[in-house]
Amino acid sequence: MIIKITKYLWLFVAMFGFASCQQNPVFTIGGESVLKIWIADGEPDFLNLAVNDLVVDIAKITGQKPEIVKTQEECSGNCISIGTVSNAPMRASIPENRLKSLEGKWECYSLQTNGSQLTIAGSSARGTMFGVYYFLEKHLGVDPFYWWKEIEPKPQDQLTFENIDYLSEEPDFKFRGWFINDEDLLTEWKDGGGKRDLDYRFYHQVVHPDIASRVFEAAVRARFNLIIPASFVEIFNPAEEKLLELASARGLYLSQHHIEPLGVSAFGYFNYWKRKTGEKPLFSYYSEKEKVIEVWKESAKRWSKYPDVIWQIGLRGIADRPMWLADPGVPQTDAERAGIISDAMQTQMDILEELMPGKKQEVTTTLWGEGAVFNEQGLLKFPKNTTIIFADNSPGWVMPEDFYKTKREPHINYGIYYHHGLIGPGPHLAQGVPPSKTAEIFKLAKEKQSSYYAIMNVGNVREFTLGIAASRDMLEEIDEFDGNEWLKNWCAENFGKENGEMAFQAYKTYFSSYVEDDTHGTPLLLDGLSKGRASKNLSAILKVVSENGVEKKSEFKNRNDAFLKSLAKAHPGGGMSTEEWLVKSRQQDQVLKEALVLTEQALIKLAGQEEQYMRTNLLAHIKFMQCLTGWVVETTLALEALENQDLSSTEKHLKAALEKYKLYEEAIEIGTEEKWEDYYRGEKKINVKALKTRTEEVLEQVQLKL
Repeated sequence: MIIKITKYLWLFVAMFGFASCQQNPVFTIGGESVLKIWIADGEPDFLNLAVNDLVVDIAKITGQKPEIVKTQEECSGNCISIGTVSNAPMRASIPENRLKSLEGKWECYSLQTNGSQLTIAGSSARGTMFGVYYFLEKHLGVDPFYWWKEIEPKPQDQLTFENIDYLSEEPDFKFRGWFINDEDLLTEWKDGGGKRDLDYRFYHQVVHPDIASRVFEAAVRARFNLIIPASFVEIFNPAEEKLLELASARGLYLSQHHIEPLGVSAFGYFNYWKRKTGEKPLFSYYSEKEKVIEVWKESAKRWSKYPDVIWQIGLRGIADRPMWLADPGVPQTDAERAGIISDAMQTQMDILEELMPGKKQEVTTTLWGEGAVFNEQGLLKFPKNTTIIFADNSPGWVMPEDFYKTKREPHINYGIYYHHGLIGPGPHLAQGVPPSKTAEIFKLAKEKQSSYYAIMNVGNVREFTLGIAASRDMLEEIDEFDGNEWLKNWCAENFGKENGEMAFQAYKTYFSSYVEDDTHGTPLLLDGLSKGRASKNLSAILKVVSENGVEKKSEFKNRNDAFLKSLAKAHPGGGMSTEEWLVKSRQQDQVLKEALVLTEQALIKLAGQEEQYMRTNLLAHIKFMQCLTGWVVETTLALEALENQDLSSTEKHLKAALEKYKLYEEAIEIGTEEKWEDYYRGEKKINVKALKTRTEEVLEQVQLKL
């Protein structure tokens, strides 16, 4: 009898437990049931693209493709409801208190489970999109840069979530974007993107649409909302406009480089008149004002068809140079030149008002180069409703004087232009700015009421995935951000907890290898600066040993030129002796060797995609920098030997410099495996091959003197 009671008691408990589970289900992905997804009607296409990414990623992780249902009533069992709070059908599935927390907020999102149901809701369509990507990243482990890093999420048969309840805050920076700039690697990597007509050494073809799509996908996955999709975009060229179409389709705000007011660079201006009349008028708002205005108007018409544009106003010359280099007839004083720029900005603003009367536009002007100097002097007049953007005229390290001296007005918005990559000083082939330094600048930006807008120069993207990821977290919430702690956590996430500390020490040592200029406290030997220093050494050697060694004449006759003043910190080391350069370059070379040892030790512990990512993101960068830093060491020793009239030692050190090219080749080999074949085909901005050729030419001249 006791046995029977016990048996029935067990049966009762089991049935009760089963009923309880049925009454209190949990949200599950994978397993026996197929996940359903419902997206509210009327949501924009870019949100549907995000949902498609969700479907693809879930299938990749679980092996099961979710089912998209058409009505909310079909969203039964394990189901995700996705929509914006302004969408009437969606509102019914959002608790009242959560609705109130979302409404009126900028790009906020909510993730909330109720039994087997997950609701992803946003304060706006972009907020909803970012909620989808937040879920993918934080709960399913999908890295926003998975394609660039080649780190895929780990397969799992089933994922169970007992409780998800998350409400995002408004980001600290309203507009958060990337500038795809100096994209020599992206443009030449894959053929088929289309041709460009530029009277310039670079950018003769357009980034392939498949690659551009991966750029824009990574940007929105990482919850950025703004893009400048290329250098010198000419909207009249269908292949280039394709970039705008792809970026806009992803829900990104479109913007323009500071040398492209209303979307017009000097190259676009020349092409416009070449098509229309066959002439090549002077590119000058001063001497050919009406011609310039005509192109601005036609370009603005084309750009205005896109739903979200952040317009750039300003005035620059050809290829990111001052306007007066394009027209020597421009007045010579700073006040007169600033007056021309101010007049041009007002004209551009008038064009926008005429084109879209009564419709408030987001308009920025970026104080890069001479603009920062003129602003510091109080010479510029900005049109009403212009957002003022301060540029870090040294790559990721310092802000210029006008950033500190400009009084912030309550009715004006301010932002910053920040460089993870920059040509010519660099970084370009190898990352150089640690998260801790980036955090200093972004914290300053918020402190100085300049957090309305942040655009980051990210070069070819692949080299700067670490810095971009850190910046995303800072731009969303900067106050408590700790760069070293973030880097430590990032290493654990990317290389495993057991290997995280070793990876952290390797990265930390690498970032600490960059020596600084004693005057400005800025990097002295980034990749571009190292190439430049080695080239100057070679020119100095050639000047002594060859009658052909004529120094390149500067295009700036006035050494007090505002543009030169603005770039002083970006090109440091002026006045340093040969001996000082030798000490600094040897110091950097030594710490790079230490970083290499730590990296190789960490790599022994890694395997698969984690190992490959450290190889491409750290090992290759170390080798690039060992090549270029070593080139500086050896050419400096060669110059020192020549100063001591020791031609034999000069020859020896030039040969040693050429041996450094092997490190470059090793770095290239690491970075061109599988899908990355031909990635460095367009390596023209640093152009180590040209440095090698130059060194061989100088060596030949030295040998003739022996």
